[in-house]
Amino acid sequence: MSTTRRNWTRDELLGALRLYWLTPFGQQHRKHPPIVELAKKLQRTPSSVAMKLNNFTSLDPAERERGIVGLSGASRLDKEIWECFAEDPLDTVNAIESAMEKIFTPIHSTSIAPIGPSETVREVKVRRHQRFFSETVLANYGRCCLTGNPVRGLLRASHIIPWAVAPQNRVNPRTDFV
Repeated sequence: MSTTRRNWTRDELLGALRLYWLTPFGQQHRKHPPIVELAKKLQRTPSSVAMKLNNFTSLDPAERERGIVGLSGASRLDKEIWECFAEDPLDTVNAIESAMEKIFTPIHSTSIAPIGPSETVREVKVRRHQRFFSETVLANYGRCCLTGNPVRGLLRASHIIPWAVAPQNRVNPRTDFV
C-alpha cells in the first residue's frame, strides 16, 4: 500500500497542540482513544498524531526539566506554534478553538432548524477559555494538588493567581511560560 506524505497544516497542528495539553506523556501513544479520534478527523494515522505530540514534548521545558526529551523531529511550524503559545497563550487558544471547530464540525449538517420566532437576546459575560484551562489542568494533574483527592466530580481547576489579576495567564496550565 502506497502512502503519500503530506505536511501538517497550521489548523492540524493547533488541534494536536490542544491534545498535547490534554494528554499526559505516558498516554501519548497510537492506541490512546483521543489520539485515535483526532487522527480519524485529520485523516492521519494514530501513530502520526502520537509522534506529533511527542514532537511537542521535545519543545516543552517542563518535560525537559523532568528528564523527558520527546522526539527530535519537531518541524519549523511545530516550533513556531509552540512559541506562539509561550508568548501569547490566550491568542493561541483562540486559534485552537477556531481550528477545532473546523476539524470537528461536519461539512453537511443534518440538524433540523426550528421554524418561526424562536430566538431571544441574552447578554452574558463568560470566561471563554475556562474549559481549555480546566481540561488541561485536570488531565495533567488528575487530583487535587492540596488534598490529593482523585474524585473527578469533586475537582475544579483553579488559578493560583486570580483570573482578573493576570489576564496573560488565564489559559496557561503551567507557570513556566510566565
